[in-house]
Amino acid sequence: MRSTVEEGSFQYAAGRGRFVLLGCGYLGLRVYRLLTELGWKGFAVVRSEESRQSLRERGVEVIALDIGTEDFSTRLKGEFRVFFPGEEGPEVWVHCASTRGGDVGMYRCVYYGGVSGLLRAFPLAYGIFVSSTSVYHQTDGSWVEENSTTEPSQESGRVLLETEKLVVGAGGGVARLAGLYGPGRSVLLRKFIKGEARIEMRGRRWINQIHVDDAARAVVLLCRVRPKGEVFNVADDTPMTQGEIFQEMARRLDMPMPPAVETQIERKRGNSSKRVSNAKMRTLGWEPQFPSFFDAWEELILAEKG
Repeated sequence: MRSTVEEGSFQYAAGRGRFVLLGCGYLGLRVYRLLTELGWKGFAVVRSEESRQSLRERGVEVIALDIGTEDFSTRLKGEFRVFFPGEEGPEVWVHCASTRGGDVGMYRCVYYGGVSGLLRAFPLAYGIFVSSTSVYHQTDGSWVEENSTTEPSQESGRVLLETEKLVVGAGGGVARLAGLYGPGRSVLLRKFIKGEARIEMRGRRWINQIHVDDAARAVVLLCRVRPKGEVFNVADDTPMTQGEIFQEMARRLDMPMPPAVETQIERKRGNSSKRVSNAKMRTLGWEPQFPSFFDAWEELILAEKG
């Protein structure tokens, strides 16, 4: 019998495949674990030798390659053949590398350059690019779907859109993630606890989030279903205003509300206020195990106290 891995209200059949994962950080490591649990074989690519060594100690098959080098594609293809002698390429590659707060030049190198390199190295593979819902520019609190207008105000968002077009044009898939959070990584909670949070737009700005485990399951589902040339929003079921989030945090932590500011805080990926629909992703059978941010509250607080 074929083994299965539970995923919400349905099951993944544990089939086999070859994969290459560009980036193996907070999200990527979870994607790697899920794929290998399903019987897939592959390896991750990171930039530094330090990251490679750390991941190897955690049982990850990983290599260190610099995306920015001219021979990145050639070296990547050569490394693949070391792992899989006689094979031309993987069935799937996933780009979930991060700029780690880099500037626009780093965005272009890591995202556009990284995807371009993967397409050159493995032209027959199905590619998945992990993008962001920051490509939506809406500021009126309206609901946005995958076919909604995308006119990001910042250059970083425009780089993401250019990269998405590369992937879609090659028949791959794009996962537009809402704000990623999880144990040890919740910007809103950490700033609130430290007294660094500020209320903008009288608390009426809409915030969209996704738990890292739900995001990883969505990416893995795309690896298995492989919808060609499609974009999917990956967000939870419950967009909330900034005011609603801080009010609930204040209640649960018995702390005062943050002070208000007159002007918006400038963000690298632009300021927007919209509600992101996950309806299309749900048509594939995916559903978030954390439908709202506060469904993960206990593990978030434990991680902050730990």
